[in-house]
Amino acid sequence: MRFAQEFWLYLVPLVPLLWFVFRAADRRTNRRLVSLLGPEAHTHIEGLNPRLLSWRRFFFLAGLFWLLLALARPQWGANEVSVTQRGSDIVIALDISNSMLAEDVLPNRMGRAITELTSFLNRLEDSRVGLVFFAGSAFVQCPLTLDYGTAEIFLKMAGPDMMSEQGTAIAAALETSRQLLGKDRQGGTKNNFQAILLVTDGEDLEGKWEEQAKACKSEGIKVIPVGVGDKGGGLIPAFDAQGRPDGFLKDEDGNVVMTRLDLASLEKMAGIGGGSSFLVGVDGLAGDRLFAELQRLGKRDLEDRRIASYKERYFWPLMLAVICFAMRLFLHARRPNRPRVSFPLAAGARAVLPVLLLPLLWSSQAGASLRPVGGDEAMAGRESYLLGDFEQALE
Repeated sequence: MRFAQEFWLYLVPLVPLLWFVFRAADRRTNRRLVSLLGPEAHTHIEGLNPRLLSWRRFFFLAGLFWLLLALARPQWGANEVSVTQRGSDIVIALDISNSMLAEDVLPNRMGRAITELTSFLNRLEDSRVGLVFFAGSAFVQCPLTLDYGTAEIFLKMAGPDMMSEQGTAIAAALETSRQLLGKDRQGGTKNNFQAILLVTDGEDLEGKWEEQAKACKSEGIKVIPVGVGDKGGGLIPAFDAQGRPDGFLKDEDGNVVMTRLDLASLEKMAGIGGGSSFLVGVDGLAGDRLFAELQRLGKRDLEDRRIASYKERYFWPLMLAVICFAMRLFLHARRPNRPRVSFPLAAGARAVLPVLLLPLLWSSQAGASLRPVGGDEAMAGRESYLLGDFEQALE
């Protein structure tokens, strides 16, 4: 057995706590009654039945318990059902070269890119995602998967230390991503449900990316470049063997390396690849514009899975809760007053009855017979009491 909404189970311990609250309220009420009416205060409460009051509370708390259990939606009796997942394929090609350590955006280009991509994965639905990391070369970090949590774990491992060959080989990134998407292509035909999300600062140090962008377009793969960094550029921090900051990166001539965002190349790539360019810090990877671009890819059947479908059983505790609340309404804590016995009379009888009783009302003997037993003594006692003769009134 399992519960679909386990949150309601955390409220179940409040049921016995509520019983202690009721008990504390009873003790406080009894103390006030005793202080007002004395030790025999409970005898002055007409018609009170403590046993019925306890039963009413029991049914109320029991009904509350079963209601919380019903809200938790108990399920058991699983059946296997076949589910077809529909969506698109997206490969995230992330630049992990040294230039991504530039701090022209906070905290740096790499950290900002990982944060934006994490937000993108949290919003992504019904699409398989893969990861390709590249610098001087490219490799597949995570194959296409629907498990976004696993993809996020691999994404957070990204860093320049994963590549021994530095540089920015965008052509290698596009080729590796295209091959990854091609493994799942049906019959090698052209598809429109695949895209490459290229996240980089745009400085291509190897060249030849235009040929790969055209190859992606010919296979129906949309290339969406995402720029990371500032147009003004930034310096690349350097670190010693112990990982401590050691100034800034320098070239072979001893000059400090300045890295700049090549936005023009990214826009050109977007035009060739059939997509639109984005800029981290302006558009954001979790924005509506990017997801509108991805929705135009279309969807296809990704995979068929057999999952366990549990049967809902909330009806049984809900029925018990209704029964308990109904029993509480049925029981009365106070004994009802005895109803007056009356006999229904026809309308004609009610009209004739005063006429028949009129002669008896003129008779003193009839009037005396209608007076209850002890009525004369009660009248005399009242008159004596009013006159101040208390002993005679008591007698």
